[in-house]
Amino acid sequence: MLKILFATTNPGKIRELQEVFSGMSVEILSIKDFNNHLPHKFEAIESGKTFIDNAEIKSKTYGEKLNILTVADDSGLEVKALDGRPGVFSKRYGNSDEERNRRLLNELQEVPKSNRTARFVCALSLYDPNNRKCHTVEGIMQGKISYSIQGAQGFGYDPIFINETGKTNAEISLQKKNQISHRGKAFRKLKIYIQKNYKI
Repeated sequence: MLKILFATTNPGKIRELQEVFSGMSVEILSIKDFNNHLPHKFEAIESGKTFIDNAEIKSKTYGEKLNILTVADDSGLEVKALDGRPGVFSKRYGNSDEERNRRLLNELQEVPKSNRTARFVCALSLYDPNNRKCHTVEGIMQGKISYSIQGAQGFGYDPIFINETGKTNAEISLQKKNQISHRGKAFRKLKIYIQKNYKI
């Protein structure tokens, strides 16, 4: 069984990756599984200017510290009318998902439907402590920002992001979301790489 640490404490992201690898000889672990092996409040400093930079910093930090194959992601929302904001600051755009969503909706209050285009970007980095290298993939999901919070599924900006189905990410099932989402696309690219290079 191949053990892979997903360097996150976000249960939604863990569920998505477990779904991608279900039925395979892969065990997905989270940071919580290593609490006894990490110093108090240990974390990677995401100081990169891009999603790829931050994913690589995080996977390398945890992979080296714990000496385990480690996946990390950095993802976020880029809104065209806001010149790409919130971008790499997506997680820091407020103190909670609801606060971040409300802030974004307020900033776009006067923006017409035709200019509400946005995209989710996910950079996934796999760090292998045996060769000390990162392999990084990226997934993108195009869509628009809604005028209000809609749906109860998902997390983050899902309730305000209208995808290709015409619904928000929070209104569709996890299975459907994994088929079309930025993270799902990146996970599938990573899965192909792992199958090819780790013989599972």
